[in-house]
Amino acid sequence: TLSGIHKKLQELKFKFNGAMIQDKKITLAFHYRLVEKSQVPTLKSLFDKTLKDYKNNKLVSVITGKKIWEICPNVDWNKGYFGKMVADEMSKITKSHPLTLFIGDDKTDEDAFKKLADGITIRVGKHNKSKAKYFLKNPRDVVKFLRWLNIIL
Repeated sequence: TLSGIHKKLQELKFKFNGAMIQDKKITLAFHYRLVEKSQVPTLKSLFDKTLKDYKNNKLVSVITGKKIWEICPNVDWNKGYFGKMVADEMSKITKSHPLTLFIGDDKTDEDAFKKLADGITIRVGKHNKSKAKYFLKNPRDVVKFLRWLNIIL
């Protein structure tokens, strides 16, 4: 299904300067950050038309983010479930509950903020309705924070 959608989106991408497709293997991300602002409504209309049958048949769902549409298989799975699964597996290996750290900046990260609520969750950029416990202003502050933790050089 995703490979078929990818081909159709390739055709759409070439009609709009600045549009990009990111194949994440499990999902597809259609980025329109660089598309001329006046062209976005037309792009959105054509994007919706391209995915209409897939969505109507409940094969995929679309998550809207920061100038991105993420096409996901219509399954009950998200970043939150994945993060929780990793933490649970680590618990089995270490025989203790690991401290989780999740940093995100988009709507698709909210599931992880909810599922990993017993850990450290950080939203990059202020968002009033975020489930994250903490906030960092921008990616530069993320780097400073990770350096402070000695996670990166």
